[in-house]
Amino acid sequence: MAVSSFTYEAFRGAEQAAKDRDYVRFRLGDTDECSAILDDNEIAYALDQQPNRLLAAAECCRAVLAHLARISGMQVDRVIYADSAKYYENLEKTLRQEAARSSVAPYAGGISVSDKESRESNTDRVKPSFTRNTQVPPVSPFGLTQSDPSWLDE
Repeated sequence: MAVSSFTYEAFRGAEQAAKDRDYVRFRLGDTDECSAILDDNEIAYALDQQPNRLLAAAECCRAVLAHLARISGMQVDRVIYADSAKYYENLEKTLRQEAARSSVAPYAGGISVSDKESRESNTDRVKPSFTRNTQVPPVSPFGLTQSDPSWLDE
């Protein structure tokens, strides 16, 4: 594929945009100007359209697949383009799976007092299905009620 603009600085670029572009090129294996697959502008577009660079790399795989679909079945220098398409299809799946795993972070609530208070004061929050007083009868044999849970602290 002939590209009009190609840049790969092996992550030496000072700007974040250059590092993101290099990351996409690195993940796609598109680091050699002589056999470049994507134009810098195509990568920049994918980076603008996607929330992170993993998804941008996956989107670039789709662009490569679209190009390979047009030339499927061709063979040049013992390279069969159908094999290349399988590679980029599998790479796209892998990148999307990595993106899905990296965007999920565990959360342990109630560790910080301010975090607990801010969540409890949120009026849009769904009321918990169980609380500390779930198993306390409305009136205990000792005359204490759910509204007076001080006896739980003893």
